[in-house]
Amino acid sequence: MGKPFVVEEFLATVKSVVERPVSSEQDIGTNTAADEAISIFPDIGQHLVADWPAADLFATVVHELRAPLTVMRGQTQLARRYIGQDPARERGAIDSALAQMDRMARLISELLNQSRLSSNALSLNVVACDLVDAVAAAMARHEYGETARMSFQRPLDTVTVRGDPKRIADILDNLFDNAVKYSPPDSPIEIALTVQGSEAHVRVEDHGVGVPAPERSMLFTPFYRTSRTADVPGTGLGLHISQQLAKRHGGRLWLDASSDAGSVFVLALPLRK
Repeated sequence: MGKPFVVEEFLATVKSVVERPVSSEQDIGTNTAADEAISIFPDIGQHLVADWPAADLFATVVHELRAPLTVMRGQTQLARRYIGQDPARERGAIDSALAQMDRMARLISELLNQSRLSSNALSLNVVACDLVDAVAAAMARHEYGETARMSFQRPLDTVTVRGDPKRIADILDNLFDNAVKYSPPDSPIEIALTVQGSEAHVRVEDHGVGVPAPERSMLFTPFYRTSRTADVPGTGLGLHISQQLAKRHGGRLWLDASSDAGSVFVLALPLRK
């Protein structure tokens, strides 16, 4: 008996993302009618599941969806048990379920962004924006403890770039989230914004697990995760999507340095002329 259509549709979507080659770098804001016409869901045949290739990334995606669903079910049952009896435990269970919903939403968003990037169907709303404010706002979103762990070496003047503020925020959020996620809780994260010629450079240095030398060339490959991050939830799409978004802005994103003492990532965006 075949799986329900919604499951086959999901499998087809992941398969289309994996098999579709990443398009070359495009001009900012490119979004043609031909791009919009590309089908996100390929034809679903009778043997889709039977001939599915055995790939670790497929197992990773399914696991990343199944894990939060399992937690959500358990926490929802717990909340129902304590309705009207223990408000604190009821609220805690609901908060846990909501956190897992956010995790699923991020995964779906990453898959959708990857699909759009691969088909060149992702448009940018380009305006002049201050990168100093963008970095400061992203830092505020990732300070969770009572004591701030992020420091910001910032220029005295504004640093104006042309780009899509939402997409630039997506890149910064990914870099800061990785720095927090893969570092000890009390370790510092140093962020610096400088102007280098015609570019603005955002440098993010953490003191986390680092990236093994043999694995660095694969770091920005879709779905790739290093051996040191396998036990932390994630899809391996964030850095790839961020690098592609940087390219769409005429910029760059790279791993500048890494060791057992941590990593340094640099985002370069062209200054507004």
